[in-house]
Amino acid sequence: MLEQNRSPSSFCETCGIQATGGAAPGPSPKVSVVIGTFECEPFVEECIRSVMNQTEKEIEIIVVDDGSTDRTLSILKQLKSEDSRILVHSQRHTGYPGPGRNHGISCARGEYVTFLDGDDLYHPQRTQRILSAFNACPDADVVIHDLLHFEQSPQEKGAVSYLTNLRFKEIAKPYLKAIGDGVYACHNDLYKFASLRFVPFHTSAIAIRKEVLFSESVWFREDLRIGEDGDLWLRLLKKRRLAFVDEVISYYRQRGGSITTDRVLFLQRTIQLHRENLERGKDTFSKSELKLYKAKIADLFFDLGFECFRKLKLQEARAAYMDSLALQFHPAVLLAFLKTFVPHRLIQLTRNE
Repeated sequence: MLEQNRSPSSFCETCGIQATGGAAPGPSPKVSVVIGTFECEPFVEECIRSVMNQTEKEIEIIVVDDGSTDRTLSILKQLKSEDSRILVHSQRHTGYPGPGRNHGISCARGEYVTFLDGDDLYHPQRTQRILSAFNACPDADVVIHDLLHFEQSPQEKGAVSYLTNLRFKEIAKPYLKAIGDGVYACHNDLYKFASLRFVPFHTSAIAIRKEVLFSESVWFREDLRIGEDGDLWLRLLKKRRLAFVDEVISYYRQRGGSITTDRVLFLQRTIQLHRENLERGKDTFSKSELKLYKAKIADLFFDLGFECFRKLKLQEARAAYMDSLALQFHPAVLLAFLKTFVPHRLIQLTRNE
């Protein structure tokens, strides 16, 4: 892990991060936007310009590139020549999002820190709305908001926002208190909601007070390709106050071939995240909540077993079903476990019928 109290520098021995453009001297900006890029040539200019064109101008844009071999860095340098608020760093390719984001945090001078990936976008008023939410809810350490998934354009017809699709406002209603202008103060028990139901955070849909980040011993996990952010979100939820902006003000681009489309890896990391969170919060949950949480993790193990079985990875499927049964017995899981002893050839024959 990178040390959180490392002072900003032009070169990081840990990751080989080299600065290729410095921020202009002057007063600290209100918001630091940390952007990670890798092989984003077709999208990175649109991404960076969506931040450059924010209605709130007191921002800095810290871009950390993970060793791109396409024209990503050239585009970033050109944009830097247009806007002195942009700071560009490059590092040896790691394949992990954590190191670059952590370095970006260590360089941040703003009162608040937000994040974006090099192929995603901000609404022009995103930063302004975030700051308004902090002003409306001065006790908040973290502000979250809704976002939209898209493939070609954020204006795609029929698109449903991320939190609308999850019915967040409806399901989490007991944890939300309206304070005006689409802003809600979140009850402290939202940590339990996120643990037992779902985490309503997304990396491009969150803003955090920098002092809060610097109080954490670990920022983004650097040993994970998927789920490195969920660990941080749950840690923040457990002890920090949140506000929610009920508005789509960022856009997440869905691309084929992304590592996040690997269902087996996604489930493995999700299970790891929740097992660690269960251990971390075991003194917070009631006996009935602990039972529900274990049942949730058992269901995730069942889903993992199904995905492995579907790919004829029978030993991995068997192990996942056993872990599910250890947490919660269910006849359907036992039946699925027994099916893993059926020979490959017979399974393939039944699929071809």
